[in-house]
Amino acid sequence: MIGSSAVFINHFPKHLEDMFTLIHQNLLSVLSSNSNALFDELALQQSLLPDLLKDMLKNLETALGKKIQKLGLEINNVGATFKYNIPLRDHSAQVSLHFDKRSNEIYFNAFLFGNNENSRWIINGMILKTLDKMDILPLTEAVHSSEKEMRFSWKIQDLSTCSIAIKEWKALMDNSFALSDGSLAPTPVLKDFLSRYKASNGLKILYNMLLKEEMFQSIAEIYEILPPQNKVEIDNIILMRIKEIIRDFTPLSKSKSKNLLISLLEFDKGWNEAIVFANAGMIHVDRDIRLKMFDLFEVLIKINGKSYEGLEKGAKIGITDEDREVRQRAIGLFESLAKKDIIYYKVAEKAASIGIKDVDLKVRQKALHLFESLTIRNLGFDAAIKAANLGITDENSKIRQEALRLFEFIIHKNKGYSEAAIAASLGMTDADSNVRKMALNIQTILSKKK
Repeated sequence: MIGSSAVFINHFPKHLEDMFTLIHQNLLSVLSSNSNALFDELALQQSLLPDLLKDMLKNLETALGKKIQKLGLEINNVGATFKYNIPLRDHSAQVSLHFDKRSNEIYFNAFLFGNNENSRWIINGMILKTLDKMDILPLTEAVHSSEKEMRFSWKIQDLSTCSIAIKEWKALMDNSFALSDGSLAPTPVLKDFLSRYKASNGLKILYNMLLKEEMFQSIAEIYEILPPQNKVEIDNIILMRIKEIIRDFTPLSKSKSKNLLISLLEFDKGWNEAIVFANAGMIHVDRDIRLKMFDLFEVLIKINGKSYEGLEKGAKIGITDEDREVRQRAIGLFESLAKKDIIYYKVAEKAASIGIKDVDLKVRQKALHLFESLTIRNLGFDAAIKAANLGITDENSKIRQEALRLFEFIIHKNKGYSEAAIAASLGMTDADSNVRKMALNIQTILSKKK
């Protein structure tokens, strides 16, 4: 591209879009050459333009350390607009400086073009929003970003704001380059930004946005960019974010927040809040909310070294719920509890004994699976035998199959021989061929154990 330092052979157009971009940038270079002939730096500085605008124009062209192309100039009775193009490899950045005569303010309108590699537009967007909320560089409108570009507009009110704007604009372009080619990760970019603005409100604003945008998936990443003196302050922000994640009824299994929540809970942050919220959700009138509480329970059960009494309470509420899907999820939670700690096997056994009598087929199936899980660990044989005896007379052939399967687990543990023999005899007369096959298999196993 004309005026670019990029080696053409290394950036040869591959698609029509690339060719269009190249032609467009070359035309801008030609236009810039014509514009330079119309208004040079000396003419601008000797003009009657306001000092704020002249200072901004001078700084923009000298401070960035990049070749700037002048695209055009428009002056009328309400103000003046200067347009610039900054070649950046195959793409470019554009700046439009508009001076409003009535308010004596400058509007710094910027455009960055290119793909959103390594979330560079998201990272830059959060930095822009932080500067705005800190009242350092006010935005005139919301930052716009897509997979192909980012644009924003600052309001420049005085000379001090002017110098900050130039500095941050340069940083944004440098970030875009570094994030694009992978020479810099998001963490150093954010760390560098925080080093420039150590004010506590800046930390709060940025961290809140980073957490909401799910830029972090572990607490280690959060602390990596954090100034040590602000740890307590950020811990409070993290705790607030935990509460927001918990209150968010989007299924956690489909959200990046799940990994972050696990990491935070492992650092002993927000456990009690999560338990209280989950159990409150279990008695909510909305069955969808009750169901989604199990997503939270699944996260909590993965945390080691905790007391799971709160989860047990939620499971007990769920096993008697009027909704069959809630009861199904409750049985699954009881199984997870029993696997987590042997002290919960009794409550799991009781839940399975309730579940085998449930009107819902899947609840009865899950109850039998829970008994299988217990017997594998040499637990709950008496209750499992009773459940299997109920299952072999169930109206549904799938349950009768599951009951015989449970008897297989039991006799492999050298328990329940006589009960299994009776069940197998019943199974041999069953109308379902799969039940008969399983019954025959049990009889074969029993014959070998004599």
